[in-house]
Amino acid sequence: MQFSRWSIATATATATLTILLHPVAAVAQSISDPKPTLAVGPGSLGYVYLGCYNETLDITNDRAIYGGNVTKSTDMTVEKCLGACKERNYNYAGLEYTSECWCGPYLSDLSQKLEDIQCDLGCAGNNSEACGGALRVSVYKLQSSSAVWGSTGMVPMRLGAALASVVCATLIAL
Repeated sequence: MQFSRWSIATATATATLTILLHPVAAVAQSISDPKPTLAVGPGSLGYVYLGCYNETLDITNDRAIYGGNVTKSTDMTVEKCLGACKERNYNYAGLEYTSECWCGPYLSDLSQKLEDIQCDLGCAGNNSEACGGALRVSVYKLQSSSAVWGSTGMVPMRLGAALASVVCATLIAL
């Protein structure tokens, strides 16, 4: 760091001004350093990641995810939030401002999908995971629960219905 001094003389007094000068390159470097990349999980427990959405409080009194409840935790993670919403059978789970988990049956039509980098705050319980931002929500949606169990796991309902028709036709033929 450098100090520069200037003396200013007037007819009645002399003053000395001391200024601390920061190297411009160091300031420019600190401004241009990008934020660390946060991991966006694909989801779990039947939820899939939809994206980063804006909060809707400035447009309406409802939240982006509404009709449900919020859980706040100093050790919030994506998994913890999805588990809380799954326990209550909510279609949507959203993480906001590092420690808030919003669960609800609806995602507001007024909430718009943003670039993922706008959900720029890490979770309180795992700061490498994206947990929304200031008025930004990392949104997950529960996949359709209308599925049937097949021999290899879950089978989508359309395929399950077709399979059930074949099984019924086979049983009738016997």
